[in-house]
Amino acid sequence: MYKAKKMMIGKEEYIRVIEVSKMLGASTSTIRDWTRRGLLKEKRHPMNQYRLYKKNDVEALLKSWENLK
Repeated sequence: MYKAKKMMIGKEEYIRVIEVSKMLGASTSTIRDWTRRGLLKEKRHPMNQYRLYKKNDVEALLKSWENLK
């Protein structure tokens, strides 16, 4: 499993779109599309406006896909 670089905002762990991409095995543009469609929720970094995703949300999505197998 891919080990993502994490950053903390408050008590939540967040990861960037590139890490989400590697964890889910999808391109960054696909991750952005899923965000627009509401499959994933993003938060913007306050300084550089990077897309950030809660690590727990991404792991939950991955787990739900694995349960479909």
